[in-house]
Amino acid sequence: IIVPALPEQGRTVIDGNLYVKNVLLSDTEVRSDPTKPVTESFIPAIVSQQTARKNAVINYAQVLGGRDSLIDTIRQHINDDVQILVIDARGKDELRIIASALAGMKEKILVAGSLGLAEFIPEHFLAEKIRKANVIIAGSVSDVTLRQLDYLKDDSDTVQVDINIPDLFAGGKIKEKERIEAIVRDSCRKGNDIIIRSARRRDDMEKSFEAGMNSRLNRREVSEIIASFLGEIAADIIRGARINGMLLTGGDIALQTAKSLKVPGLVVENEVLPGIPIGYFSDAACKDIKIITKAGGFGTEDAIYKVLEFLKTGKR
Repeated sequence: IIVPALPEQGRTVIDGNLYVKNVLLSDTEVRSDPTKPVTESFIPAIVSQQTARKNAVINYAQVLGGRDSLIDTIRQHINDDVQILVIDARGKDELRIIASALAGMKEKILVAGSLGLAEFIPEHFLAEKIRKANVIIAGSVSDVTLRQLDYLKDDSDTVQVDINIPDLFAGGKIKEKERIEAIVRDSCRKGNDIIIRSARRRDDMEKSFEAGMNSRLNRREVSEIIASFLGEIAADIIRGARINGMLLTGGDIALQTAKSLKVPGLVVENEVLPGIPIGYFSDAACKDIKIITKAGGFGTEDAIYKVLEFLKTGKR
């Protein structure tokens, strides 16, 4: 399996073609190299100059289908006697998905690539020996949810991440997302569960509304921006992180997560607690991740604790 992309240096692979800073390799200065001119950008064509082994390309859209879908695609090519696969990648998200898929395969595979893919090898290949983490996305700021989260504060193995809401209004959304997702990746490597919350107490939310007003946003617009951001975070984790399950508090968060994943809905299988359903998002790439939803003002003080215990043990 060949994955040459190195996004940090502007090297990307699209439809099997290698680009350097958005220019086809064969159109760069290496075309005129006096000793070894490169006149071809299509990687399978370059490979075919050296071997007659059957090769194929897994394109960008297929990678975005997620870990399990990518595993199925690779296995289909193996069944079709393809011996060399070139896989597209434009950024780190795709490289992370590829590494995750390769780590989940039992087949013997030789991986060739650059530092781009190598960066994610330890995260995923070593992670197979560590239990999968669970994630709580706490978008609700109801008193009930805040008390339920407070009930978990003594759980030393749970990593709590507070969103810096004002950054979402001041042009810092991308950096804030990168900060949170870096913490999530580190926690997943260690097998620690994660809570991502929009507020520790009601005062935090009022400060968020004030920050929004400074950016000429009303309370509804602030709430929508926060819900959308949490939905994006949740979707990125589901697509790229190695997790067992996720709790989404608040209907807006579940809806925004589904929108970000571009899935039509949630398949409900059962209840963890009365009125707190469990299921999975209705997409093949997401079906192995347990999804639990809870209305913000719903449940007893220990409800989130019990949900997390269920995700850890599978016992109600």
